[in-house]
Amino acid sequence: MLMLTKAAAVDLAKYGIRCNCYCPGAIDTPMMQKYYEAAPDKEKIMSVLTGAHLIPRLGRPEEIAKLACFLASDDSSFITGAAYVIDGGTLAWRGVNA
Repeated sequence: MLMLTKAAAVDLAKYGIRCNCYCPGAIDTPMMQKYYEAAPDKEKIMSVLTGAHLIPRLGRPEEIAKLACFLASDDSSFITGAAYVIDGGTLAWRGVNA
């Protein structure tokens, strides 16, 4: 996805089209809630979902939406070919909180 974003940015820049992507962590969505509700051990599954986040919770949909809105706005008019990690710090360390 990262290389596709960069390639699209290169190819589409001549048309004035900016291409960026965002890389979310575990986000509290209806799909995630169904997964959680179906789990036999809810405490364990929540620990698995949030254990790698440095911020010890699920992300909120509005946090992702705010980033998407920023990237679609004129405020980001000089940004293209970029990837934004919005994962509660997961990729910063790839550890697990006990």
